Amino acid sequence: MSTNSINEKVQETVKKVSQSLSPRALWDQFVDLSIEYNIMTFLIGTVMGLAVTNFVKALNKDIITPLLLAAFGKNWQDYYWTIGRAKIDVGSFVNAIVQIGLIVLIIMLLLSTVFSHDVKSKREAKLNKKLTEEEDRVRHQEMINTLKAIEQNTQKFPPPP
Repeated sequence: MSTNSINEKVQETVKKVSQSLSPRALWDQFVDLSIEYNIMTFLIGTVMGLAVTNFVKALNKDIITPLLLAAFGKNWQDYYWTIGRAKIDVGSFVNAIVQIGLIVLIIMLLLSTVFSHDVKSKREAKLNKKLTEEEDRVRHQEMINTLKAIEQNTQKFPPPP
């Protein structure tokens, strides 16, 4: 290979790489990747998860904790056990469990509300399909009965010579 052909190949490769790194090409690659791997669904789910987490933290901090403080007279998040030199924060652990439970409850309620229509539609479609299949069976049986009747009638009356 001559030096000129190597230089031409290198220049061609550099040109292709620079074209693929252009803002338009990068945007197109991002859009293709987003569509192929449903990244928008992932991003929406992440944002919703963060929103629910912030909502639950505020609910726990501003409503549940003050109510429990009024009921028990102490901040339950400050409870701890001491074993030797170790301090076990039972209150913050229970607080984390309450937050996880609330997050799961809220997500479950959101999903059941969002997907309840889809589930109803699927049930209705399944029911309609069963009805259609039953109607098809009845029509098929009627056709068979009609054909049998025609066959019996043609046997009674032989064709003219």
